Amino acid sequence: MEDFYVEKLKERLRSLRGEVYTVSREVLASESSQRILDCVLLIIDAIEVSLPSPSDLEGLEEREKEIIIKRRSGLIVYIYQLLGIISSANRKDVPLELISPLTRYLKEFFEECHLLIRSVPALNYYFIPIREKLYEIYVSLEIEHKDNGVFCSETKIKENPKYGELPAEFVILSIPKVEKNNILYNAILGHEIGHGIFKDHESEFLELDFEEIRRFGEITVAENPEDFGVSSVGDLEEGIFEIMTGYLREWREEVICDIAGFLLFGPAFLFAFFDLFAPVFKSDEFSTSHPPDRGRYNLMWKLLNGEYYPGIKYRSKVFKEKGIKEFLGVLESVGMVELEFQNEEGEKYNKAGLLTWRLIERDIPSIVNTLTEIIRKRNIYGPSEFDADIKNYADYLANIIPIPEEMPLIEGSVPLSLPTILNVGWYVCLARLDGIVETQNALKHPDKQVTKAEVFDKLQEIILKSIELSDYKFLWELYRGQLEC
Repeated sequence: MEDFYVEKLKERLRSLRGEVYTVSREVLASESSQRILDCVLLIIDAIEVSLPSPSDLEGLEEREKEIIIKRRSGLIVYIYQLLGIISSANRKDVPLELISPLTRYLKEFFEECHLLIRSVPALNYYFIPIREKLYEIYVSLEIEHKDNGVFCSETKIKENPKYGELPAEFVILSIPKVEKNNILYNAILGHEIGHGIFKDHESEFLELDFEEIRRFGEITVAENPEDFGVSSVGDLEEGIFEIMTGYLREWREEVICDIAGFLLFGPAFLFAFFDLFAPVFKSDEFSTSHPPDRGRYNLMWKLLNGEYYPGIKYRSKVFKEKGIKEFLGVLESVGMVELEFQNEEGEKYNKAGLLTWRLIERDIPSIVNTLTEIIRKRNIYGPSEFDADIKNYADYLANIIPIPEEMPLIEGSVPLSLPTILNVGWYVCLARLDGIVETQNALKHPDKQVTKAEVFDKLQEIILKSIELSDYKFLWELYRGQLEC
């Protein structure tokens, strides 16, 4: 008679195998999604081939049986994790036109990377490397099974050539589900790409040990004791430099990613970041993982004005146009307010936060220089690109026309980049939306007037169509052999 737990485990595995086939019909077919689905089937196969028969369990104590079963059933948690990841890559919840250009853009930085784009019910973007998790799963598949009365390690299933080698990198890129139709927000992905850049180049950024952090803190407090509510360094609370050390690595990475986003996507990154998060703006509040929003906005404002890197300074006259001028005016007013670090842990943590931010501000020029050298090997989107793109392409979107690719195809021309299309889109939506509404309504019957929101939604569709046309151009050029894959 089949053991009760073995029988229930088999039922669960049959159900999960059926779910794999259901999910496979709903997600966008790609090498990345197939790799995850293969991994799920691999786990199911590994559990099934290692399940004990009634004779295997005969004569064993109850606790011994439980141990054997748990070694197998414990792997089911991986199945649910992977199915959770893959099911959120449903083709209905991800703008399909974005997948190919985003994948290609990411591969400019991580050549051997597998990418899966999914949507999540959260107001944020996430860059989640999962190769280590997949490797952990592969290692865990060395399940013990009974052979001639002796339990031994089973590795044959893991060596099955069907599943191949793990990719050099595997990344889940998550976008907010509720904002999936707001194409302009995807410039924030520059920050998420920054996490991957930091991971690959961490050794190139200045790393401080505890003594250097403590020395900086003591000098800073000694020079400005009133900023910290003390008379001298000796009045500081015990443990403040240890807290500061804990903040520094996490905050520094976030700042590096903000700068990377700006270098990769230019003003579109700043516009997207502020526009998306302004309704949930936390001003002076901070956490162990993130510095205050106000400090980050101030950083972006200074980057736009070339204060940290004179070679990247935006002087474009379009910033004086009404819509953009008003938008940047709000950003400046928010960012220029003096930071008052606020943390629910108390005053000691607020002082540690202030010291950490002062240290990061000191190192920002060095961070910008390092990132510029790293990204220069690919593409920095700077003021000259921005000015040229607005001049060449803004009128198309302003007339509700997708930005066209060069026709007939000119030898040596390349498809429009994602940063180009998003920057032109932001400019038109901020500076020329009111004029577009007026023009559209002047051509319509009084009973069929369009609203600003309706025109904005239409522009989103046109921007997405421009991205799609650019992708077609890339594929056509690739087919003609004019571009490398």
